[in-house]
Amino acid sequence: MSDKSAVVCRLCGLGIRDADSVAKIGGDFLHASCAELAYSDRSDWKHTEIGTLNQLSRGAISGGGSL
Repeated sequence: MSDKSAVVCRLCGLGIRDADSVAKIGGDFLHASCAELAYSDRSDWKHTEIGTLNQLSRGAISGGGSL
């Protein structure tokens, strides 16, 4: 058992594991999927345009990564 205290998503109440996608909003760590459902209608959530995401993915692949 781990010695560190578990971080719990305040939206769903489940623990956040190391492999989970995480969003930090207002100092709270949330599962990215929970945060997207709760905050997707807010303008500050939609800060990344599709073109920026495409550029990031191309950069990751050209750097030796994979999707």
